[in-house]
Amino acid sequence: MGASMMTSTTPRLESARWYVVLVLGLVYAVNIADRYVVATVLEPIRKEFGLSDSGVAWLTGVSLAFFYIFVGLPIARFADRANRRNIVAGAMILWSAATALLGLTQNYLQFLLARIAVGIGEAGGTPPSTSIIADNFPRGRRAYALTIYALGLPLGAWMGSSLAGAIVEHFHSWRAAFIALGVPGVIFGLRVISAGGGPDANVKVPPIASLTLSEAIPIAEQLGLRIKVVERVNSESLPVDTILSQSPEAATLVPTNSVIEVRVVAGSGLAVVPELVGGTEEEATQRLKEANLRLGQVISAWSPTVPSSPID
Repeated sequence: MGASMMTSTTPRLESARWYVVLVLGLVYAVNIADRYVVATVLEPIRKEFGLSDSGVAWLTGVSLAFFYIFVGLPIARFADRANRRNIVAGAMILWSAATALLGLTQNYLQFLLARIAVGIGEAGGTPPSTSIIADNFPRGRRAYALTIYALGLPLGAWMGSSLAGAIVEHFHSWRAAFIALGVPGVIFGLRVISAGGGPDANVKVPPIASLTLSEAIPIAEQLGLRIKVVERVNSESLPVDTILSQSPEAATLVPTNSVIEVRVVAGSGLAVVPELVGGTEEEATQRLKEANLRLGQVISAWSPTVPSSPID
């Protein structure tokens, strides 16, 4: 088996990665839809509440943007340390419930307060979502995954404009649009929290490259992961069963019971002594390090090979 196998992932891991992108993309779409719906039904709201231009500005811009910015920054910091799946789900429940409440408001102040709650909730959606996606994809595929996630924006814009407009037209009430978009969002958020296989229910792949199989297997088993050797390379300069590379990369989030594919060497446990005569101490140290030796280690001049483990 060649290098191509090492760059691929197991079907289960690949499916799990795109499942995460799909779920978070839909969350993002609901986020955008609940943000856009006010603009769609603004005229009947303005007439019912008798709003001035400044009143409209507070409802459509300031109430959302101000709290979105100033709440989003601390939530992003918190997401670096907490369960990001639950942050996303909790934020979605908050902004969706607030969106549904917008359809029940009876005056300008009630509507303004509910709109502020929407802004606070929506601030907790994007930071942990992008962080989760970044952990699920290696650097070379991250931009594509984030682009797929970002397609939630046009989908949400369509939901908040065309779909919301159709709902208003059918029920002859601007309130129906908020309720129709808000209630499913609450249900979706509860489903994300209750799903046992959510993004942060996964485990991070441990960094096992350079370890031996006997060292790596217990580490993987502790996390509920399995190791599969996909290629062996003969070598006389590395310890037996040293792991040369692993797929997926270390720190990637994967579902429990996933397989880590590793490439190992069937080594002899011996290291070839490099030529050190005439070199500087720094050069000698580097050459010995590459041969799994260290400067100051006892080396028999008559032998071309020595044990690769240090002699104390």
